[in-house]
Amino acid sequence: MLGAGRPLTQRDVHDLLTVCAGQRPAATLQWLPAHLLAHGEDFLVWWRPGAIRPLWFVLNGQRFGFRVPWPALVFVAHRQTLDCAALVKPTRPEPDTALCHAPLMNIDAQGQVCLGTTEIPTDHALERCAA
Repeated sequence: MLGAGRPLTQRDVHDLLTVCAGQRPAATLQWLPAHLLAHGEDFLVWWRPGAIRPLWFVLNGQRFGFRVPWPALVFVAHRQTLDCAALVKPTRPEPDTALCHAPLMNIDAQGQVCLGTTEIPTDHALERCAA
């Protein structure tokens, strides 16, 4: 007996095409690091707790660094973009946690980070989170 159907997800289509091509579907179980909040095929979402960290400036070709308090931050890498938001509390955020504008340079009003000439990883693999 055939039951009620459901729309195919992107993952369903990927798995179907993989099987049709005679390949084994990729394993879907991954142990996620504590700092990772969400992961998809074309995005990563992670957070960093607040801490005293260096903040770097380049002025007249000379590099300066100062150790300053950074707030807890949430990052979203999606395709070739990076967004950043600050957290009010220094704890791991939940899906309903309110986000604030990160008080850092090179972040526009929508939270997108100006990457300048930064080399961006070509994929969103978990191993590239640090990059």
